[in-house]
Amino acid sequence: MSFLTLITIALIISLASVMAYKKYVSNKIALNRSNAWPEVLDLIIASLQSGASISESLSAIGKVGPAFVREPFLVFSTKIESGERFEAALNYLKEEFADPITDQLFEALYFASMFGSRNSIKVLRELSEYVSSDLALRGEIQIRFGWIRNSANLAAVA
Repeated sequence: MSFLTLITIALIISLASVMAYKKYVSNKIALNRSNAWPEVLDLIIASLQSGASISESLSAIGKVGPAFVREPFLVFSTKIESGERFEAALNYLKEEFADPITDQLFEALYFASMFGSRNSIKVLRELSEYVSSDLALRGEIQIRFGWIRNSANLAAVA
């Protein structure tokens, strides 16, 4: 093989390694964020029950929430403190997380803030229960998929 061919192969392998690592990291972050939502919902519910406003509740998550979701909530808090409208700051959070669970959460909070709702805590509790059961089901599916994949790999080797 020529020197140029070896360099090309090494470059392709290193590029593939970097891409695989980035995908692994992004998947890990997404998994950690999705696992943090039941705790985030519980914190929001507790804050609302103690009499805090919705924007105060969301801002508090930037300080006391799970580490994987703090940064966007700190940015949200900064946006609110600088005078940006609640709707625009909430849209920032929706775009930052880009997840169906967060879309439901932020839409419920948006409607509660715009139209007022006595049932917002009840809705958030139901969403929290749904998210917890959904995460448990996803975990079980991942485990069973792992079993099937490992069995298929063993069958292919044998």
